[in-house]
Amino acid sequence: MIILGVADNHDAGAALVQDGQLLAACSQERFDRKKGSGAFPWAAIDAALDTGGVKARDVDRVVFGTAFTPSTLLRRFPALHHNRKAEGGAV
Repeated sequence: MIILGVADNHDAGAALVQDGQLLAACSQERFDRKKGSGAFPWAAIDAALDTGGVKARDVDRVVFGTAFTPSTLLRRFPALHHNRKAEGGAV
C-alpha cells in the first residue's frame, strides 16, 4: 500500500510511505524558500512522488494532517496566528 501524507499547516510538506517504509519526505519551505511555509504543499507533493518513484495514480491513500492547526482559518486571518504566537499562546 502506498500512502501520501500531506501536512497542510504552517509547516506544510508531504511524505510518501510504501508498506510501512518511508520513501520520501519533503518540506514546502525548501521549494518556496519561506521558513515555516503555509502554502499548500504542491511542490513538496510532486517532489515526494518523484523521489519515491511513484506516479500519483499509484497512490492508494492520501492522508491530511491538519488536526492541530486550523490551516484554513490561519490563512484567512494570518494576523490572528502571528499575534497569538507573539504572545506565547496557542492558536
